[in-house]
Amino acid sequence: TRLLPEEIFLDIGHGIGNAPLQAGLTIGCESRGIEVVSERCDISKRFQDAVFEQSEQFPSRNIGSVELRNGDLTDSHQLPFMTDVDVVLYNNANDIGTSRSAIKGKYSLDDYAGGIFALLKPGARMITLTPMYHLGRSLVEENAFRTKHGLNYSIDASFFNYEEHRLPLNSTTW
Repeated sequence: TRLLPEEIFLDIGHGIGNAPLQAGLTIGCESRGIEVVSERCDISKRFQDAVFEQSEQFPSRNIGSVELRNGDLTDSHQLPFMTDVDVVLYNNANDIGTSRSAIKGKYSLDDYAGGIFALLKPGARMITLTPMYHLGRSLVEENAFRTKHGLNYSIDASFFNYEEHRLPLNSTTW
């Protein structure tokens, strides 16, 4: 992610808070998380208290603030919390963002996460574990399509760029 200490990190569906706590502790950035399951959020806050209590043993470390919230992507009151960020982690592996979260005739979790992504400031990065095909073509893909069909290149052809990175199994990198 090339996450920097001066950036703000958000984990959509933070579970027990591992990723926001890790980012705040190792990078020193402000970290946020939002989790719809209240029991997971309660555990994450207890986990956060325990981790920060232990981190007091290292007073020289620059530890970023961490805020973990119970809420969902459809709550408009949460939008500033979710969109005023630089890097978003969204674990949509194993169809959790599509078929497993969709209710017939309603939007899926990927649809809502895509809406959040569209509202991020220019230059923000969203990391997903599987592609979000419903967003359409990336800027590179859209301009290749435009060129193929005799249309001019446009910086406004798409609102995002796409990069794919394959990591070895059992690896973590920030």
